[in-house]
Amino acid sequence: MLAVVALDPQPEERILDLCAAPGSKTSQIAARMNNTGELTAVEPIRERYYKMKSVFELLGVANAQCLCLDGRRFEARDGLFDRVLVDAPCSSEGRFKTAFPKTFAYWSPRKIKEMVRKQRGILRNGFRQLKPGGTLIYATCTFAPEENEGVVDWFLRKEPAAALVPVEVPGVERYPALTQWQEKEFRSELKDCVRILPGALNSGFFIARIQHQG
Repeated sequence: MLAVVALDPQPEERILDLCAAPGSKTSQIAARMNNTGELTAVEPIRERYYKMKSVFELLGVANAQCLCLDGRRFEARDGLFDRVLVDAPCSSEGRFKTAFPKTFAYWSPRKIKEMVRKQRGILRNGFRQLKPGGTLIYATCTFAPEENEGVVDWFLRKEPAAALVPVEVPGVERYPALTQWQEKEFRSELKDCVRILPGALNSGFFIARIQHQG
């Protein structure tokens, strides 16, 4: 939910959710838009796509267009978007529970590298769909620096029109974003990202707020 709070969607805007299923964050966006404007929800996995459509029907989402498509291949056809959410697929370290080995059975360094490739592609394509002056939220539910600060640092080096904006999440326990990892130095702007500690009410999370300054 905090990713949508950081996105701050407004009524009558055009908003893109590039990793939308199962639809909870997209539904939250629609609610904040008062079911007005245009909301595009993209999901590449067919089973998750249909679950997302069922969630929208259940919750009365009326302003969403659903597309079964890889977010790296989406192209805006009717103009660019005011806001873009990239709640990226990740290694999900923020959801690991020691009492439930299934939550981390799939984890491996190879999995992290696989996720980084996807994340870079989705993030960069999402930024291409954003209006100058628009806002993009990049978020994951993992702790892996390679997927968080590492991806954002790489992206900022590739996109000179992109700038980080501080993220406000009042009342939530957080800890500083990393400025270095395994001998790699990140840009100083990375301090404006947010790492959220897991607790009784939330999972671990990472949020970066990016503005298009072109």
